[in-house]
Amino acid sequence: MNDLEPGLSPPSAKAIRLEAAMWHDRREREGWTQNDEIAFQSWLNEAAAHKVAFLRVDAAWARADRLNALRDAGRDAPFKSLSRFRSAAIRITVAGITLAAVGFAAVPYFSKSHIRTYSTAVGGHKVLALSDGSRVELNTDSSLRVEITGKRRVVWLDRGEAYFKVRADAVRPFIVKVGDHRITDIGTAFDIRRDEDRLKVFVLEGRIQLAGEGNGSRLLKDGDVAVANGSAVIVNRETERALANELGWQRGVLVFDNVTLAEAASEFNRYSHDKIVIPDPSAAKITIGATLPSNDVSAFVRVAQKIFGLHAERRGDNIVISR
Repeated sequence: MNDLEPGLSPPSAKAIRLEAAMWHDRREREGWTQNDEIAFQSWLNEAAAHKVAFLRVDAAWARADRLNALRDAGRDAPFKSLSRFRSAAIRITVAGITLAAVGFAAVPYFSKSHIRTYSTAVGGHKVLALSDGSRVELNTDSSLRVEITGKRRVVWLDRGEAYFKVRADAVRPFIVKVGDHRITDIGTAFDIRRDEDRLKVFVLEGRIQLAGEGNGSRLLKDGDVAVANGSAVIVNRETERALANELGWQRGVLVFDNVTLAEAASEFNRYSHDKIVIPDPSAAKITIGATLPSNDVSAFVRVAQKIFGLHAERRGDNIVISR
């Protein structure tokens, strides 16, 4: 319970319901982060009234979704032109109207539709067994949210990289949302990497559909590698060996096959707080072929020194490599 300052009255039930509706709406939208989830859980645990209000709003929201489905079937045509914002407002209103009728029967529904957040630290690796039988592996510095219900399977990759081994379910396609892009799968294995300026998807088996805002959709099959940068999407074919090298992080190694030192350093920097910097352009262009532990920056430095005769100097958290 919150301790109120002298002279302050506790929030009204109406105010708490409004807060609950606002939290629910925010969690349904893109961009929900781990910090948002922490803040939400903190609000939820502040008072029993918060938990009760959220449970009731969640159940009422589900009822509103069913009403929207009827509307889309043509039973309520005048509302078809409403914007997404106004639709959300109507759903919140419906939630408020139906609160009294829902009661504590919302608890089973809430437990099924709860969105769970998973993350890894820099250099971390985590294997997730989802309730639908699918498996997810999180690479370094990654974060995702998962919602598995009886009607849908949705994952939001908010940061980093994840490998998916999806259990087939023709009724509930497995959907991964990454920013403006949407990957839809029925049952297969694929990897998604989200960087600041691009999205990379490669399929190891089966087929998936990649759709993005403004660039239509692409059907990808095993061996396909798609790189999306803004609205541009490029699809190439890769060998099984190349795909296996991409997943070296699952074994705790990074596999470099004729890549530049600059590219190799960039990969290592994903797994360590110590950053490799190569300011010398000529040194940065040297190519390397090696398999190295992903969590051992010193192994990369030894290769640079002993194999290529380069100089390494630590400057704070940076390791500067030059000729």
